[in-house]
Amino acid sequence: MLDEIIRPRPLRTLVAAARLTDRERIVRLLARSGGYDVVAEAGDGSTAVRLSGEVDPELVLLDQQLPLVDGIDATVAVLHNAPGAIVVVLTPDGEDSGGALAVRYGARAHVPLDSPAEVLLAALGAAVPREITARTAPPQAATTAPPPWWEAMLADR
Repeated sequence: MLDEIIRPRPLRTLVAAARLTDRERIVRLLARSGGYDVVAEAGDGSTAVRLSGEVDPELVLLDQQLPLVDGIDATVAVLHNAPGAIVVVLTPDGEDSGGALAVRYGARAHVPLDSPAEVLLAALGAAVPREITARTAPPQAATTAPPPWWEAMLADR
């Protein structure tokens, strides 16, 4: 019990990136940092959305350029499935407009996918509210209904 107060448990994290090499790099970085427990990985947006409803992540990293469902549309659906989750969108190098759009749709932050380790970790640290880090109840995110096409896509399966 005292150990949990001194050293909070790691954040349950879902990592979704189109390229396996990017996912592996991020997962290794998060594991080394000690503050994150990667509970699921996805290589496309559809899988990321499905997993967000299954693993109850506290933090979700979404590649903006995910196949099937891009990171911006996936942000809306992930927040519908896991309303307390914090979403950080990983943008292509120099792509600020997509990241800003993701924030408009509920992402807490955006950071370039190819950021150096210290930049990525600093961005994640800034995106996670202090109360989450202290392990109190996560704030309730504003839930947004998934896009209309999402229900139709799921029904087609």
